[in-house]
Amino acid sequence: MNEKEKISYLKALVYIATIDEDLGDDEKQYLVNISNMYGLTEEQSEDLIKAVIDRTENLEEILSEITDRKTKLLLIYELIALCYADGNYSEIEKSGVINVSKILKIEEGKIKVIEDLLNESVKLQEKVNIALER
Repeated sequence: MNEKEKISYLKALVYIATIDEDLGDDEKQYLVNISNMYGLTEEQSEDLIKAVIDRTENLEEILSEITDRKTKLLLIYELIALCYADGNYSEIEKSGVINVSKILKIEEGKIKVIEDLLNESVKLQEKVNIALER
């Protein structure tokens, strides 16, 4: 990913994390970890989060730099994973993911496949936690 795609990608994650107007600690930590993975400092990450929360750009502007299909699909995966970070994939978050997917021209069937994969992953992690008595 080029620098502009990375920023757009991260802004899209913040957009979804804040769509329910409640950025929980788990979601914020997830965002900071992803930002660090993409080479942003904590200060840059905080600035990015603030800019998206302040809604200085609309969603179409945020997503305009993401053109590669694989990057788009990875973003959808990350968006849904982020929604699960607080243990609750709410209707407003689902609606936000659908809006993003429409802008990115990702078909609904693909969204469903990704949602199902992540739902299975969450259930598997719960089983692992039980087995390991976490």
